[in-house]
Amino acid sequence: MYRNQETVEISIADNGIGIDLERYGDKVFGVYQRFHEGFEGKGLGLFSVKSQVYRIGGQISVESRPNVGSKFTIILPIEQEYFEVTES
Repeated sequence: MYRNQETVEISIADNGIGIDLERYGDKVFGVYQRFHEGFEGKGLGLFSVKSQVYRIGGQISVESRPNVGSKFTIILPIEQEYFEVTES
């Protein structure tokens, strides 16, 4: 995780089966997209994450290579009002 005055950056990486971005790069965050047979799922996870990240003004990107793994990076804006402490 990396943070500066305006954003926080979160990266999540694995050494799994990866995604062929040359073949599927424009579909990675699409709804109902699945890239591998034999794994459970509906193809909603990455679409849902992207939707929520964009809704709060963030960005998401992926680096991936087949049989090497994937790295997802999320950059979120830091809105000061979310961090104010209020007394109840």
